[in-house]
Amino acid sequence: MKSSIAWKMILPVPVITVAAVLAAWATLPSYIASNAVDDAIRAGRETAGQFKTLRAYYTANVVAKATRGGAITAD
Repeated sequence: MKSSIAWKMILPVPVITVAAVLAAWATLPSYIASNAVDDAIRAGRETAGQFKTLRAYYTANVVAKATRGGAITAD
């Protein structure tokens, strides 16, 4: 009975499923952690870029107008 075609067709499905689940269990946590670190770095760089842009705008438009009269100095 074990040499029947049904066993030859049915047995590989659970074996392959278990192998796929084990492979996913072994690889996904490190992949997810790596993506989280990469996303955090990217978000930090974007935030720093936004702060630089905001600071440049503030310096060019607000500080320049405030110091134009000479009553206020910017250090």
